[in-house]
Amino acid sequence: MPIKGGDVLERLPNVPKGISEIDASLVFGEISRLCEQAKALYSQTFTRYQAEVTCHEREKAHLTEQFEKEGALLRKELWAKESKVSELKRHVREITYKRDTLQEKVTLVGRQLSDAREDSGKYRGLHFELVAALSRIKTEAEVLISLQREDAIVTSAQAGRVLEEAEMKLTLAMECAQL
Repeated sequence: MPIKGGDVLERLPNVPKGISEIDASLVFGEISRLCEQAKALYSQTFTRYQAEVTCHEREKAHLTEQFEKEGALLRKELWAKESKVSELKRHVREITYKRDTLQEKVTLVGRQLSDAREDSGKYRGLHFELVAALSRIKTEAEVLISLQREDAIVTSAQAGRVLEEAEMKLTLAMECAQL
């Protein structure tokens, strides 16, 4: 609120009317002293505020510097983390590719195993058929061998008789020829 000249005089103790010039000079001296005191207070307050502003500016500069340093540090950390994330994403892509490749191989091996089982079943069937056929052939061969032995024995016996008969006939023929 602005101070008016009359306001200052109103704050002074009641001065009776009819004051002498000496008393008026005392009043103006007091006013002058109060003005000087007000100037001194204003100067002190201004100096104090200037010091506070300077302090705040220094603090602001310090905080700004810290903020910039921290920002730079955070940017470096962010860059490092982004690099790490990028590396991890690349690694995940590699693992996914390997997983898919292995899955394809597992599927292929599964099909081959299934085919091998089918073939194995076929081969087992063929094996059993071959074993049965070989068993029949062996049995037939044994029967034939047995028959051949019997025939050989019979033939051998017949050959022995024929030989004996031939020897007898030869002996008789030699005896007849000697006679």
